[in-house]
Amino acid sequence: LAGKLSFDAQSTTQNVRADLRDGAYRVRIDAAHHGDALQVKAAHISIAGGELSLIGELSPARSRAFHAEGRFAHCDPSRLGDYPAALINGSFSASGQLSPEPQAALQFSVADSRYRGQRLRGGGKIRVSPGHIRDGDIALELGANRLSVRGAFGAPGDRLDWRLEGGELAAFAAKLGGRLNASGTPPGSS
Repeated sequence: LAGKLSFDAQSTTQNVRADLRDGAYRVRIDAAHHGDALQVKAAHISIAGGELSLIGELSPARSRAFHAEGRFAHCDPSRLGDYPAALINGSFSASGQLSPEPQAALQFSVADSRYRGQRLRGGGKIRVSPGHIRDGDIALELGANRLSVRGAFGAPGDRLDWRLEGGELAAFAAKLGGRLNASGTPPGSS
């Protein structure tokens, strides 16, 4: 492990900056703690050519509100082990609160990506809390395959619908073949 680490502490504010490397891994972070608030001004993680960048905040208020957003680029799981080759790029965000009851709004998008040689794209949003999913709207495409999930689950009257249009199952794994079309609504979601 090599790199730089600095820490600056004042009566109400602490700052930490780091730039650490170990082989194919690199972590850079610039964060501050002021009172009870935590702010990640910038964080960058590089692993085997892939990168993850994010910023975020955690508030000291009673609700412990949080917000984070970031991007991932050039992620290829095959560089980390016996996994399929891919090139995955996209973005994400999360916001919500940790108390009195945890809840979060999540969004993601995947674009200009490939998995096992097939185009990968899509995105979605969803709100989650203990025992409840709502405002779900997710659509993903892998080659000729399409998956969509829409709706809510966990409360009376909720309905969560999913649909898979599997036009080329071999895109998921070499041992698969053929086509599969399926749809449904999980028990308890309507």
